[in-house]
Amino acid sequence: MLLISAGFAAKGLPDRSRIVGIHQTDENRGLAFSAGGDPTALTVPSLLRGLVPDLVGFSTGDHPAELCYGPLCHPYLHWPTDRLNAAQSGALAINLERQASYLHAAMLADPRVDLHHHFKLLSLFVGANDLCAACPAAAHEAVADSDKATAGFLDPADKFEAAVRLAVDSVRRNIPRTVLNLMLLPNISQTWDLTHDDPWCAKLRASGLVYE
Repeated sequence: MLLISAGFAAKGLPDRSRIVGIHQTDENRGLAFSAGGDPTALTVPSLLRGLVPDLVGFSTGDHPAELCYGPLCHPYLHWPTDRLNAAQSGALAINLERQASYLHAAMLADPRVDLHHHFKLLSLFVGANDLCAACPAAAHEAVADSDKATAGFLDPADKFEAAVRLAVDSVRRNIPRTVLNLMLLPNISQTWDLTHDDPWCAKLRASGLVYE
């Protein structure tokens, strides 16, 4: 079981009197729908274990977030309970190829994994951070279409696609017998409709901790 899903703040916000508490910035990887293996969690790994009792690679428990953003990512910042989960909170699509390399090395070091003969399920869920990073691209909007073409300018969507393709090619070359579960983002524009009247969300927006 190979995973790229950090489960940041998956336990939600039990104390809504504060904007953010210290434990609300944890990664709850054991609960992540595609990656978690906590005993009480209803996740893809928990369902697969009913069919494959010796399944390995899923994450368990909670720990402080492994922060990453584009080039500002520590290559070795992974907790033992991450297991074969290469995700880092805040990562962009351009970080995926390095995360695929991490998975390759981790499997080679794990005596339970036969890299060349075991089947693997790789769940990849990425794009929300790339979408947020594209929002303040005022310089991008200011460049005329003709200038973009002349300068070889890449639209954020093109950059995202190119980065995902690089990661998928890396998996194809280095991690054989892998089923890739590439998950698309939901319609992000619906988030505003669901949250704009929520008092806690209004407080968070007023704090300046989020960008809209």
